[in-house]
Amino acid sequence: MTSPRASLLEAIARRVADYRQGEIPPMTPDHVDRWVCQFAPADQITLLEAMRALLQAYYVSREDARYFLAGLLSHPAIFGPDVHAGLQETRFLQSQRKGQSQADLLVLVDEILQAEHGLRLAECGARPRAYVYLDDCLFSGETALQDLKDAMRGVAPRTTLHLVVIAAYWRGLDRLRSELHQLAGNAHLTVKYWRAHEFYDVPDVPTRYDALWPRPSAADGTVQAYLKTLRGGRRPRDLFRPDGVPFEDTLFSSATARDVVERAFVQAGARLVLQSKVPNPYQRPLGYEKAPTLGFGAFFVTYRNCPNNCPLALWWGVANRWYPLFPRKINAEDAEDG
Repeated sequence: MTSPRASLLEAIARRVADYRQGEIPPMTPDHVDRWVCQFAPADQITLLEAMRALLQAYYVSREDARYFLAGLLSHPAIFGPDVHAGLQETRFLQSQRKGQSQADLLVLVDEILQAEHGLRLAECGARPRAYVYLDDCLFSGETALQDLKDAMRGVAPRTTLHLVVIAAYWRGLDRLRSELHQLAGNAHLTVKYWRAHEFYDVPDVPTRYDALWPRPSAADGTVQAYLKTLRGGRRPRDLFRPDGVPFEDTLFSSATARDVVERAFVQAGARLVLQSKVPNPYQRPLGYEKAPTLGFGAFFVTYRNCPNNCPLALWWGVANRWYPLFPRKINAEDAEDG
């Protein structure tokens, strides 16, 4: 009979089977087990149960991405009642300055256009009436904002820009909307926003919080040592999640599960930051973030890579110091948050 632990390891490995497929060794139960064994034995089953649920909901396989894009490319609200004609009048922007997420997704777009619409990507947008900016996830909004500042210089006036992401974090999306409002007005451009997942990450609103944000009880000696390296930013008490927040937990099955995952990840991440010989200034225990905090705390992984805004315990790899669950493809974007 298969043990509960073995079933969890198998379920996780199966769910992420296509992660960086062909670039790294296949994901196996042994790989997942080697990763989770780095945490305290008492926490391991809770971590595996939480990871299984989180990855089932928020890991995006290549098939998931293709399904999302196929629905997008047939959407009359974007391309009009004659979708074929609307696609021909839409230019898919290739404006990403760093990383390969947009280019990889546009490969899928080209495949779908050929298979389902009899078009190639190169045939779309010769005389554009609309534009599509595509990415997998919007975190801080910084990447999209800088990309679109450049792209807007070349768009035709009185057209529509569709900003499409598979997932978006609310603070970054709100910031982007605010910044783009004036730019779009100056360019006589209408901007519309589309996403499959929206993560709510506003600390001042206690209703829900769809990211990792530990309670003060997670601050062991290593976390305290990390906090001493911070300069400016939030007051110490604001770095941690208040008791009773969030009112509604959309990420975890219970408050206890959230506490275990956040404590384990922030303590491991703090240790990794402090051990770094040449630390990046935005490297935080729970993921890259420019503000001096415990980190962004994102939990969103795709088949092509693990974002650096996710906890270091998921993707950081240093020989003899930490074994990552999702070995990350390092890009220039590791100098910034997305």
